[in-house]
Order: sequence, then C-alpha cells, then structure tokens
Amino acid sequence: EIMANKDYKFDITAQNRTDKAFAKVNQSLDKTSKGMGAMKRHIVGAFSVAILTNFGRNALQTADDLAKVSSSIGVNVEFLQRYQFAAEQSGVSAEGFDKSLRFFAKTMGEATMGLGLGLDAVQQLNVSLRDAQGETKSIDDLFIEMMGLLEGVTNATEKAGLATKLFGRAGIPMVNMIRDGSDAMHELAAIAPGVLT
Repeated sequence: EIMANKDYKFDITAQNRTDKAFAKVNQSLDKTSKGMGAMKRHIVGAFSVAILTNFGRNALQTADDLAKVSSSIGVNVEFLQRYQFAAEQSGVSAEGFDKSLRFFAKTMGEATMGLGLGLDAVQQLNVSLRDAQGETKSIDDLFIEMMGLLEGVTNATEKAGLATKLFGRAGIPMVNMIRDGSDAMHELAAIAPGVLT
C-alpha cells in the first residue's frame, strides 16, 4: 500500500511537470507566432511603402521627362502623351514618335523660312503654315493637318517620300499611324490612359 501511494505521488508529480512543460512550449509557440505576425505585418507594410514610394518617384520622373520632351519639341504634354499612345498602338515606339515629331518641328521651322526638304512637302500637300490671323500654326495643328493630308495620298511611293521629308528616316513607320485613317488615329489618342494635363 505504501509502494502504491509512492507510485501515485510520482504519477501526479510527473503529470504536473509534463503539463508545465507543455504550457511553456505553448507559451513559447504563442510568442513566436505573435512575433512572426508582427514581422509579417512589418515586412508587408515596408513593402507597400516601398511600392508607393517607387510609384511616386516613377510618376514624377515620367512627368519630368514628358515636360522636357514636349518643351524641346514645342507641343504640350497632353498632346505628346495622347499621340505617343496612338503611335504605340500602331507599332511605333514612344521614343520613335518623339524623334519623328522633333524632326517634324525642325522641318516646319525651316519651312516657315522657305528652307529645307519640308518646304517641298508643304508645297506638294498645299499646306499653309499660317492661320487666318497670319500667325504661324502650332506644331500640334500642323501635325494633325499633315497626317490628314498624307492619308489622302494614294500612291505608296509618293506617300513614303513625303513622310520622309516631314519626319526623317522614321517617317515611313509614322505612316502606320494613319493606316486605318486619321480619324482612327485621333480616336486612339482620345482614349489614351493616364494622361497628365
């Protein structure tokens, strides 16, 4: 009976120690889980901040680049973005479009002084470089007018020649922008997403 009593006490003591051990393990696991949760929230929060920061920087960089390009060409930022989009949908890169439009602006400037190959294209297409008030037309307006007139040139060789005079070496790909007509080009420009105004 004494032996049985000792065994009973031993079982209770062992059970208590086991319970305490499991309690400590559970407590440690709980702390670890909370720690991992906090770490996860911290990482996700930091990642989100990083994304927003990078997005902000990219947006500012894009706006800055657009402002510089539009200023160097002589068009407004909205026009540049819209027709970059239309160009990209037609297989012309935004960079390629910018380069062609810069050449076009230079060509039109020379044409107003009676110089350059652009003057030949202006005369062939019978375009007036001045508006009804005698002011020189903007690059935006001249681009839209020229593209509309190029659409009406049915001879492919003549059209390519005129496009090259107006837009330089990249002039031929620019013709793709009016492949489905100038109205289709303007419609694409009108639905350009994310336009900065």
